[in-house]
Amino acid sequence: MPLLGSSHSGSTAVSEPAALPEPGVPLSLAAAATAPPLPGRLRQRWPSLPSRDGVARTLSAHPLALALSVVVAAAVLPYLSTLRGYFIAEDFGMTQSFIGKPWWYWLTLFTRSWVDLSVQGTEVPELRPLVALTYQLNGVLGPGQAAQYHATNILLHLANALLVFVVARRVAGLSYAAAALSAALFAVLPSQAEVGAWIAARVESMAALFYLASFLAYVWWRQRGGWWRYGATFGLFILALFSKESAITLLGALVAYDFLVQQDLLRRLPWRLLGYLPFAALTGGYLWLRFQVFSEPLSQNGSLFQDRLTLQTVATFGSLQVVHLYMVLTGRTWAVAALPGPLRWPAHRLPFLEAAVLLLVAALLLLPWVPRGVRSGLGKLTFFGLAWWLISMVPLLATYESPRHAYLATVGLVVTFGLVLDRCVRSGWCTARAWGVINTVWLIVLATWTLQGPVQAWNLAGARSRAILETLQAQAAQAPPGTLLVIGAPGESIGGAFLWAWALPHAFRPPYTPAELSGRVELVATPNLWCCPMDQWAATTRQAIAAWARNPNQPPVLLATWYPAAGAPHLLSSASDPSLRQRVLDAASAATPEELGRRVAQLTGSPAATGH
Repeated sequence: MPLLGSSHSGSTAVSEPAALPEPGVPLSLAAAATAPPLPGRLRQRWPSLPSRDGVARTLSAHPLALALSVVVAAAVLPYLSTLRGYFIAEDFGMTQSFIGKPWWYWLTLFTRSWVDLSVQGTEVPELRPLVALTYQLNGVLGPGQAAQYHATNILLHLANALLVFVVARRVAGLSYAAAALSAALFAVLPSQAEVGAWIAARVESMAALFYLASFLAYVWWRQRGGWWRYGATFGLFILALFSKESAITLLGALVAYDFLVQQDLLRRLPWRLLGYLPFAALTGGYLWLRFQVFSEPLSQNGSLFQDRLTLQTVATFGSLQVVHLYMVLTGRTWAVAALPGPLRWPAHRLPFLEAAVLLLVAALLLLPWVPRGVRSGLGKLTFFGLAWWLISMVPLLATYESPRHAYLATVGLVVTFGLVLDRCVRSGWCTARAWGVINTVWLIVLATWTLQGPVQAWNLAGARSRAILETLQAQAAQAPPGTLLVIGAPGESIGGAFLWAWALPHAFRPPYTPAELSGRVELVATPNLWCCPMDQWAATTRQAIAAWARNPNQPPVLLATWYPAAGAPHLLSSASDPSLRQRVLDAASAATPEELGRRVAQLTGSPAATGH
């Protein structure tokens, strides 16, 4: 019998080995070129279908279009379901604060906090006018319409995926297939769900957009010269800084690129220092501006930053990397404090291992007898696989653990994977079928499948948020004027996504709630649902109860609770339970804000108050 895949002509058949794809040819094109011809019945039924050779020629003629199509599909399709989502948590206050503002309002945020005092009740030490501009534009296009806010998040994520493709192609030198794989993998990593599906997480994609664009402009300037390219790098760096403070790490990324990839830092050190000087001056000026405005240079929470700048910083940094790598792969939130003991001590030693690797690579790059090809490959692997990750991770010491905070750091991981795959295929270590099919299809399918879990959690939170608000609006419309509406609901939904934490009182105001309804009732909620610090919540709660109690018409109390988050609302009125009125008055007599919070939580049956 003839061997599989051979032709029989009366003599012994010999199967030809499959040829490796040419360097630079996408793996999918190689697979298309070896695909079996269309079955005869399909050809007879649809004679206009292209032949096998025709498909291969078409794809070969347009490899860039094919690669970009893969990236666009990976960045957009998994998030289309978010367009049906709704506002959750601090989305209400954040978006509401930019509605109706004059067009030049965002320009005033270069020297003051971009978050209005009404949003969280206190000043937030953040200069992010570029992010504010996007919210302001959304507010003009359709205030209260969540779909267009979510569409903006998707477009920003798509822009970053395309920039990752360019970085992989032009900086790492990958083939179209490997660059498309890297960008597609970046787009569907489970940790990106928060950035793609939560409106308030847009700040991460905005900062990454200008960070990557500035880095690319610097690379092109180093490769081709031209002061306009250098100016573009500098200008984009300014935009990155005023999108998120973590962009101060860009200077470190540029130095690492020159040493590890260009490998001419030491030979031209004086000239390189002159090139870095404007970036260093801008970074210093930005930190000085933050200190003048907020009396602290960097972090979201000054005390948190000071606590972590101790002798334990190195150990914390190692644990932080382990936790965020877990979140990158799963999309689930995990805190350093929850890191098990068997993992904690190895994690503490991780920074020392990384430092040793960097020193070893630096020594190899300086040895003249190391082949140029080896130095180039080793430098790129070290830059994207280790240096980029470490540089992007440093700002996380000044904030809390969250999957979205690793958004920029994942760029180095996916490009490193593309480097390994590209080298494997080009060197002949693996075939297009063994690696191309498995990694370009199954890896992305697996990541996309994992991504759907956290995306669905955010979508469900949005759906439940809409249901809660619609129920409250219906009850407010039916209740007598002056009714005391007491609300209890979880701050988080099932799956770890936020639900109504910090949502009130913003969610019960225009444009989310008609003005005639928001002013019809007095509003009281558990502290976890309120926007602002405990003392402000307590003062507002006492004021609402006092206004209700003074009403000569003696309006009723309406209690609306949602426990658990996925359950149906529980509605109780003082008309059916007269004791509810006295319980509200007893709660208002609490001596401290903390005691008032416990009493209101008990009144609503909050699991936190009952110990469940």
